Amino acid sequence: AYPSYLIYNPYEQNKSITYKIKSKGKVDLYDAVSQRFVVKNVTGKAAVSITSKNSVIIVETPVGSKITKVKNHLLANGIVIDYQKR
Repeated sequence: AYPSYLIYNPYEQNKSITYKIKSKGKVDLYDAVSQRFVVKNVTGKAAVSITSKNSVIIVETPVGSKITKVKNHLLANGIVIDYQKR
C-alpha cells in the first residue's frame, strides 16, 4: 500500500491545510473520498482543501504511476488506492 492519511475538518468553514508529504521523490496526491487527484507532481509540502465538516483520505502515489481500474478498484502501478471507485 502507499502512504495514506485521514484528515478531518471539524470547522463550519472550508479550510486549506499544508500537507507534509512523507514519501521521497515526487508524488501525486489522490483523495479517496472525492475520488480524484487533488495535487500532482509535488514534493515536500502541498496545499490541500477540505470542505467544512468533511474528511479527505490522501494517498501518496508516485508521479507517473500507471492508473488502472479493475472492477470497482482503482490501482496505481497495480496497488489499490481506492476500493470503491465509481
